[in-house]
Amino acid sequence: MSSMNVNANVVPMMRHTIGKRLFAALAVAIAAVSAACGGDDGGSSEGADSAAKTTAPDAKPAAGGEAKETSSITVKGFQFDPKTASVKAGEPVTWTNKDSSDHSIFDKDGAFKGENFGLDKTSAHTYDKPGTYPYFCGIHNSMTGTINVT
Repeated sequence: MSSMNVNANVVPMMRHTIGKRLFAALAVAIAAVSAACGGDDGGSSEGADSAAKTTAPDAKPAAGGEAKETSSITVKGFQFDPKTASVKAGEPVTWTNKDSSDHSIFDKDGAFKGENFGLDKTSAHTYDKPGTYPYFCGIHNSMTGTINVT
């Protein structure tokens, strides 16, 4: 009979341990989803100021890869593709969001701040002067890229 008492005590303890682990896993999952999500205003953004400041007189690729000559940048997987793009002065650059989370494009020097744009929406900015323009996502600051204007 004493073995029945031991088993009767083990089952509630196992339930308690499993419940604590399940709760912890659920809390981590909710925190991860909350951190990755932003509000979606469904709007499109155009750059507010067409004359941005230059940060360097010559166009060089940013760390992490060669500059790709393109005016279209895809935002996907919380990254810019390509990370470094080259365009001619006066040519608009367009970012297209392929993430379920909103993003926004901010010039590192503060020359322009784009509005939030959601899934399948775009944001654009025209650089009028040659130079190197680092930018980042205003919602997810770890997302960075560079525009080289010739």
